[in-house]
Amino acid sequence: MSSFGKEQVLIMPPMSTAAIERKSIELLQKISPETLSSPKPLDILHLAEYVLPQIGIHVGPGSNAELVGCEAFTDPDGKDGNDINILLREDSWNQLLAGGRDANRVRATIAHEIGHAILHVPVIRGSLSTLLKGQTPFALTRSARENIPAYKDPEWQAWTMAGCLLAPRRTILMMADLPVEWMADVYEISPSMMESHLKKLKMTRKFSNMGGSRPP
Repeated sequence: MSSFGKEQVLIMPPMSTAAIERKSIELLQKISPETLSSPKPLDILHLAEYVLPQIGIHVGPGSNAELVGCEAFTDPDGKDGNDINILLREDSWNQLLAGGRDANRVRATIAHEIGHAILHVPVIRGSLSTLLKGQTPFALTRSARENIPAYKDPEWQAWTMAGCLLAPRRTILMMADLPVEWMADVYEISPSMMESHLKKLKMTRKFSNMGGSRPP
């Protein structure tokens, strides 16, 4: 992880947590409205297989040759018309198919890639289209992540959207003062992701981190 901050990424237009939350709610209303009415896990596998293709997002396994050095990749090129392809390393795809707690990290990874598909692919395609028309596009420049403020960092933006998709604020509020670990179980994400998400939403103080027996 020592090189994480030095990773070169595209600088994106600034987005606040609130703006990303709004985008997430709009998407959930289309693809999984039931997850906005009560606390429950987002069925990522069902979405990948049956729902996301209807809005032009295709998720599936990729070969090791296609995914050198990464677990997942969102292709912004649009080789298949305007559709967006998300490739997941084959072993991770198999974990998703197997389900259980071992699939939680993979579910989060796919939600993160969905964030890229929704937030960043349109920016990249729009800039290239504008350039081809001879107009001045949004400048697609790269920089080390350590030099980019979070609100312009595509990775921070995509992880923020992943959290909002997997654990919407409105259903978190329905769980009163449950410990973070219990909430993580409800949404089928890791406790560390749940805690990070609550901090981004500025909700940490509302919930206890104390352990104890889980409710029936």
